Amino acid sequence: MRSMSRIAMTVSKCKAGAPSNGAACAPPSGAAAASAAEGGQHAPSHPPPPRQVARNTFLVAILCSTALLAALPARAQDFYDEQLRAGKDSFQAGRTLEAADELRIAAFGLLDRPQLLSEALVRLAIAQNSLGNSAALAHTLERFLDVESRFQMYAKLTLDPSTRSAFETLLKKSVPRATIAAVPSLAALLDTDQQRIARLPRPERLRALEAAVLREPKNAGWPLALAREYAASGEGAAVIRWAGLALELDKNSGEARALLVHARAARGECREALALLDRLAAADLQQRPELLGDQVVCLVELKRWADAQTAMTHLPEGVKSRDDVKRAAQKMLDQAGAGRKPGRAAAGSKGDPDVVTPPATAARAGNDGVKPVNAGSVEPADAARDVAPPRSIAATRASDGSPARNERSSPSVNEVVRRQSAHVLEQSRQLVNEGKYQNAMRVLVGAVQDDPSNRDLRRALLESSVLASDWRTAAAQAGLVSPFAPGEELSMFYASVALYEGGKKDEARRLMERAQPHMSPSPFADYYIRVILAQ
Repeated sequence: MRSMSRIAMTVSKCKAGAPSNGAACAPPSGAAAASAAEGGQHAPSHPPPPRQVARNTFLVAILCSTALLAALPARAQDFYDEQLRAGKDSFQAGRTLEAADELRIAAFGLLDRPQLLSEALVRLAIAQNSLGNSAALAHTLERFLDVESRFQMYAKLTLDPSTRSAFETLLKKSVPRATIAAVPSLAALLDTDQQRIARLPRPERLRALEAAVLREPKNAGWPLALAREYAASGEGAAVIRWAGLALELDKNSGEARALLVHARAARGECREALALLDRLAAADLQQRPELLGDQVVCLVELKRWADAQTAMTHLPEGVKSRDDVKRAAQKMLDQAGAGRKPGRAAAGSKGDPDVVTPPATAARAGNDGVKPVNAGSVEPADAARDVAPPRSIAATRASDGSPARNERSSPSVNEVVRRQSAHVLEQSRQLVNEGKYQNAMRVLVGAVQDDPSNRDLRRALLESSVLASDWRTAAAQAGLVSPFAPGEELSMFYASVALYEGGKKDEARRLMERAQPHMSPSPFADYYIRVILAQ
């Protein structure tokens, strides 16, 4: 700046033609220069003509002005660049007032460089907002919008993520949406976070979604978006992880449940898939007919032939053409051709009654309408086919109340009841393994009425009623079978779930603390262990 001042003073003196500095401003005349060149003689003592002096003075003034104008832009640009850098440094150092002054000066002098001007205005707006200067902020934002509408520089600015995020939040808070939308290069700022993330390349999109899950752990939308991403690429384990989390956060999410059904069916986890399918509303099935194909595949896998045949009649043509559905249909034909009666499970397919296989969800979603096949409801055909109603204890007694006897030999009433109860227990285990929890409850309720002191029947009823989400029946059985002995940890688990769903969380926690070390991992068990022990 001092150099610029000296240049300006020189120009003014040259224009004034001051005698004392005339020699410095005007070059020597032609005759004097020649005389000096020849032998170093001094210029003649008489002054040059007035016209010559005027002409020389004018030429010097032009030369000085040209030099000044050439020097000014470079020096001014350096100055305003420095002000922008100083404003950024001051703001980062917490000197907000000083930063605002420096950035205001920078914005004043960068009018011919739109990109730097836009950056200066962005940073100035943030500083003014920090200072609470609303009037100045409104003016700065107005200038920014004017620059952006003409030059579209915002996307090119080299702003760190925190600065960009702070400015965009401030802009959307301070400027009407219609005003922002009127600037084409800013309209994208009105998108939701989901829309912005959706435009990223897939690796960045997945990282952004996982970061969003951590940032908003109670928002079911983020894990659901991740489940969609992994479902599109057929990564079943990841779908189960994220859709399961989404379902924990939003128990009524039909989409999360549907994604889980398809992922589990594709992995051959058919009991879990059918249990989840049972909790889908009819409207969800209508919107996602591909799930009916998963249902058929799983029913065939579990050898529920009659149910599979019924479900097959409801399949849309597009779903019937799926390779896995075609294979399931062929198995059904092979089963019929082998002479085995469809509708009865193959012998020896009881499975392990202690394996917990229901879904990772705490409660049923409400089901409106009728589904083609209800995997968990009491179906009349099943009741007639698979469940032999227990003989009434009254049939073993004479009309006077004494034990009835036949001509050969008659076992004691206690022996009849014991055999009958053992038969019902076996049937209930079979039904639970097939996912028919309500059917199991039906036969067990009748048996308990005949044999109310049978603790094993009540423990089985506790299990099936929990799996069927009949919390009232489950809570009643939990009270009747307590206390529990060592070795009954599975019953402790079911009792804990029943108490938790009934609102008795302290009692539930005490039981779960005893049961948890003995439980086998499963989505259902893992969910309740976590929620009950983490209260």
